[in-house]
Formats: sequence, structure tokens, C-alpha cells
Amino acid sequence: NHDDFVDRWLKNTDWRKTVTPKNSLEYMKYAAAILSGEAPNGIIPYVINQRFPNFTTLGRNDSYIVLDWELGQHGDVGSNGTRGSLPQFRTLNVKIIVGHYHGPKRKDGALSVGTSTRLRVGYNIGASDWANSHVMIHEDGKAQHIHFVSGEFTTLK
Repeated sequence: NHDDFVDRWLKNTDWRKTVTPKNSLEYMKYAAAILSGEAPNGIIPYVINQRFPNFTTLGRNDSYIVLDWELGQHGDVGSNGTRGSLPQFRTLNVKIIVGHYHGPKRKDGALSVGTSTRLRVGYNIGASDWANSHVMIHEDGKAQHIHFVSGEFTTLK
């Protein structure tokens, strides 16, 4: 969903008022790609595919399944367009791993990874469960959280 902010900015910004002259041509190039339909999955996948044509990039509604785990959903959107949540995802007929919550979570067959960013980015004030954490899917289809603490990794939280 972070990509959506860039796409909305490209569609809705009056470039004459907010874009610096130094970035105007780049803004126009990307806005034109969005508006002309050249970037149906958004500008970030478009840029990735321009640079790395053999990469597969996904749209917001695309599925990507690895060993029975759905990996193609960010987690912000749930069933039928509602707000996504792990309790809701656990009722699906597929196991799912999402990233929207920025903190490691597990609810039956619904998992959330953490983030690979700094844990404080300015807008997450107050108490936070954000953590540097990934999910590994083993060959037998089992999924395991891997937490990174001070540059080291552990499976304990």
C-alpha cells in the first residue's frame, strides 16, 4: 500500500506548485506512465520492470502462492474490501503472510512479518510492536518468524 501513496501523488499533484524544476521532467515521465496506462500495477512496479525486465511485480489484487502460503497481499485490505486483520485472514481457505502491521504476529494460518526499516520513522509515536522480523517458509511448508535484534537473529520474541 506504500506504493499507492506515490501513485496518488503523481495523479493528484499540481506539479507547477510542488515539484522542483530539477524533478519536473521525472515527475512528468512517471505521471504520464500512470495516466496512459503504461503502469497498470503502479509506478514502483513499472520502474522495477523497466530496470529488471525479468522480475515479476504484482498488482494490488494479484495472488502469489509459495508452498500453500499466499504472499501476494499486503494485509491492509481484507475480504470484500474491508479493513484487513489477522483474525479475519485466519478464516480464509488459504494460509497467508502479510506485512501491513510492521510487527510480527501469528494467528493460526495468518502471519505478519515485521519491517526491514528503522523502528522509529516519525509517525509511529507511543508504544509500538514494530520489529525487524521476517517469515521463512521451510520446504515442508511450515512457516517460522525470524526476528533481528541488534543485528543478530533469533526465533524468540
